[in-house]
Amino acid sequence: MEPNTYTVELRVECPQSFASNVGAWIGLTPIQARALRQQPVEAEPRILLSFGSISEPGVLSEWPTLEQAFQSILNIVGDRKAEIQLCRGRGDVYWWCANYQKSFDAATNMSSGLLSSLANMEVPVVLFNYHSS
Repeated sequence: MEPNTYTVELRVECPQSFASNVGAWIGLTPIQARALRQQPVEAEPRILLSFGSISEPGVLSEWPTLEQAFQSILNIVGDRKAEIQLCRGRGDVYWWCANYQKSFDAATNMSSGLLSSLANMEVPVVLFNYHSS
């Protein structure tokens, strides 16, 4: 049985005029930047920026546990809470997590230390499950 793998990104959805500042504040280059569907005609276009551990050379993009995936990005941005909170003041910021399920027999566990670190960052977590056949 193949094990599940996990990916975690810090995602920022913000006005286009603000998007160019986000990477410099967080200290990473986005691994993805794309325009979001515009809602009201008069609203400024919004951009989705994704930041992940893959932004760092030689670092994995998929991990064998969710904890390792989170720790990989927290090692990079864990000391940038103030900058991330500044981004939250201008847009939506969240941890985007992907669970690539190859089996339904595995459970996702995270240590209390990691959960405390995530709570300290004050950023919501969004978890998606993808089943691989």
